[in-house]
Amino acid sequence: MRKNSRRWVRLLWVGAAGIGLGAVAAQAATEAELNDFLGKIKSDQGSVRVEAILKAGPMGAAAVVPLGKVASGDNRAAAIAAQTALKHLAAYAGRPGAAAEMKSVAHYLAFLLDKEYSKVTRCLAMELLSWTGDDAVVPQVSALLADPDADVRDEARRSLQAIPGQASLKALIDGLGKAEGRQKLAIIIALGQRAAPEAADALVALTGSSDTEVALEALDALARIGIPKRDDVTLPSWDSLNEAQRGRLANSLLRWADRRAAKGEVDDALEAYAAVARNAQSEHLLCAALIGATKAAPDQAAEHVVRALGHEANTVRLTAAKLLEQLPPDDAKASLLLEAYKGAKPASRDLILRVLKTWNDKQLAP
Repeated sequence: MRKNSRRWVRLLWVGAAGIGLGAVAAQAATEAELNDFLGKIKSDQGSVRVEAILKAGPMGAAAVVPLGKVASGDNRAAAIAAQTALKHLAAYAGRPGAAAEMKSVAHYLAFLLDKEYSKVTRCLAMELLSWTGDDAVVPQVSALLADPDADVRDEARRSLQAIPGQASLKALIDGLGKAEGRQKLAIIIALGQRAAPEAADALVALTGSSDTEVALEALDALARIGIPKRDDVTLPSWDSLNEAQRGRLANSLLRWADRRAAKGEVDDALEAYAAVARNAQSEHLLCAALIGATKAAPDQAAEHVVRALGHEANTVRLTAAKLLEQLPPDDAKASLLLEAYKGAKPASRDLILRVLKTWNDKQLAP
């Protein structure tokens, strides 16, 4: 989500960066123009600062470090203006056809990660690098995964999550082995969002963690990646989990099953759907498991769906009945229903008869 939200924010900034520019050519500002621009950013007059901000984009890479210095200064109004100007500048550099300019801007934004700049400026630089950065800036950003300040560490992780390429992915995987507490959980989530198979081994190793939160997040990340079934993946005991944790595990298994089913790995998918159907307590999760299994393998799932007709929850029973009504009738399914009818309660019996009638009507239809 974070990656997508930044993409939309960047588009907004691209639009804002073009306000009032007219037909300004995309060329580097002269020294005189740059000095005039910085003077206006530091102006005591708000209207002058706003005018400069709106024209920040074409100032180019040469303006990045000077703006970073102003953004880290004691003049609050000028610092805010410089921070906003940096956003405009980075967005402008990301316009179509300006790849070289964007790379140059990212190069200089990486200078702002140094400790001589304020925390706000360093975090802003990492946010902007998530728009503009590539493999070249990853070493500077990844170094901040070990920063003493938790906010800086968080921003470094978010930036690496958004920067495309193998270097940022490797940095996250390497950082996972050194991270602890909240940061470890955040990196696991980031790797899940990247959905990269390269992260699978590191995540699988964490599924057996004694820290239940770590194990559950690792399983969810693996579900997003959708790797094939592996014997070294450890699932926690359902009985050891509280209600919320059981729901999270069920959601992860459903996500993984859906991905496996989409790839034609029906047996993997059915095993996960069945595990959810046996252990999930939430009605909507049980229904999701039944729907997923029926969609993946209608004939193989029929037994599980028929069994759900006897569930205590009316929503689950009705869902099972509707799913069965949609299936093509045959003798095997009819036998399952007739066998279930023998020990069924009245509400379930009514649904079984309804399904059988629907099947009969289908067969009699011209």
